[in-house]
Amino acid sequence: MDEAATELRRCMADLSTGPNSIPFYDKLHRILNLPSKEDLRVAQRNLWGLSNSVYDSGNAGSAAGRRQKIESALKVKTWGSEG
Repeated sequence: MDEAATELRRCMADLSTGPNSIPFYDKLHRILNLPSKEDLRVAQRNLWGLSNSVYDSGNAGSAAGRRQKIESALKVKTWGSEG
C-alpha cells in the first residue's frame, strides 16, 4: 500500500511542477485542449485524497468519486471507467 500511495503522491507532484516548466502554459492549454491550471489543482487535491484512502479499505465509494473527479479534471478515462 505504501508503494501505491507514494506513486499517487509522485503523480500529484508532477502535476504541480509540469505546467510551471512549460512557457505560456496558460495560453497553450486552450490551444492544445490541455487541462487548465485550476483543473490540475482539482486533480492534485483528489490524488492526495486518493493516496490517503489507500489505507482505508472502508472508503471505496469516496475513492471512486475521487477517481471520477481526477478523470474529469485531466480529461482522461481510466481502465474500468464507465462510458
